Amino acid sequence: MTHDLSFHNYLAFRIRLRGSPRTRNSYFVNIQTDGYVSSDLWQHRLYFQRDDGEWEDVYVRYRSLLSRHLIE
Repeated sequence: MTHDLSFHNYLAFRIRLRGSPRTRNSYFVNIQTDGYVSSDLWQHRLYFQRDDGEWEDVYVRYRSLLSRHLIE
């Protein structure tokens, strides 16, 4: 995606959880920017509310994304 995201507050995903219950909240969303540091990667862990295998909407606010560059 190469759009200016400054006009938006969050990312929205429609996701259906599959697989082992042990890995239920082991999913992350990663966003790489095209900025000064080419290795910039922003990350947020996805938490699911449903456990019945049906589709759900998950919203990630941009301000809740963490920079992997700053964490490491």
